[in-house]
Amino acid sequence: MGKSKRIMLIVLVFTGFLMYGQKNFFSKNSDVNFKIYLGSQLSKEGISVPMYRIELLDVHDSIKSINDLNIPKVLKLLDNNNYDWYINILLYHLTGKSAMIYSALEIRTKEVWLEELYEADIKYWKKTLNAILEK
Repeated sequence: MGKSKRIMLIVLVFTGFLMYGQKNFFSKNSDVNFKIYLGSQLSKEGISVPMYRIELLDVHDSIKSINDLNIPKVLKLLDNNNYDWYINILLYHLTGKSAMIYSALEIRTKEVWLEELYEADIKYWKKTLNAILEK
């Protein structure tokens, strides 16, 4: 095999890896497994304040904070009907955003979320994630 053919083969293999070799660390909506629990948070005055939170039970080991996410990819997945619910729950999990309304409205499924909070959550996450990108 000539030198140019070897180089072309290496480029093709590398390109294939970049396009198809990366794992998708995000589950589909149908695989969301989470719980809402009552935790606490310290106020500025040092007082423990009760706060509802969401814990996603099937987060990939490599995702420990919002900084571990590919923000442009997450923004696209928020607009994808197969991933929007999972990404929403993941973001609640990673940011510690209050989930009191989830408890109050008993939001446990995508169908209820679509009716009750979809628009507000998507708008909030897009604004938050775009602010991170601008930094």
